[in-house]
Amino acid sequence: EKKTKAVMWVNATFSYYAGVWLLIYHGLVTYAHCRSRGIAAGVYESFWACNMALVCAAYGMIYQSAPAISAALAMTLLAHLLWIIDLFTYLITGKFPIGNSKYVFWRSTGPLDKFVTLHHGWFFILCFYVLYGNGRLDFNGFWWSIVLSIVFGALCKFFPKMVGDHYLNVNMAHEFWKDIKIPLAHRFDPPKAPWPVYFCWMIFVLNGINTVAYTIASLVWDQINVM
Repeated sequence: EKKTKAVMWVNATFSYYAGVWLLIYHGLVTYAHCRSRGIAAGVYESFWACNMALVCAAYGMIYQSAPAISAALAMTLLAHLLWIIDLFTYLITGKFPIGNSKYVFWRSTGPLDKFVTLHHGWFFILCFYVLYGNGRLDFNGFWWSIVLSIVFGALCKFFPKMVGDHYLNVNMAHEFWKDIKIPLAHRFDPPKAPWPVYFCWMIFVLNGINTVAYTIASLVWDQINVM
């Protein structure tokens, strides 16, 4: 039976300091948002899944927990890959095919905010590097990612959708992201449907897509991890 944690954690020193860096970086992300949008909005945005994944992965790297790193990857891998595709397609063609990176070019997104969004490009690479030789993409971590997505999604319903002229909609708790122009995604956006119906739809769509992506990544990772 394959274990989710190696007897001796490979690159333990690097893993520890990478975890410390992620905690520092999470603090920098929160500071950047507080500086440009006010303390309330900055604190709200620290609850984005991609930001909370920094903390989850930091715990896994510091305490040598492959499931914790797996949970962080499950929460963010697909979103980060789509963000990279969206951004580079825009830089090449001038058009956003998806829209989930469009906020980078909003007027309310300052230079420091742009800098601290770059983890969408390197975070999953760091996680895979630390995980190599230390464990699988653990499905216990995947189930934890689903639980966390439900908890944070429901919690963020109590955060405002807007702060001033800045669009928050943290974890899409109020509606599907406005820059995503796929009609099906917005089918149950309030007030078209009651919020509980929308929330179940959003969780179903996101975790359904994540399930497929994570399963494929897990199968590929198993092959790479034995090389």
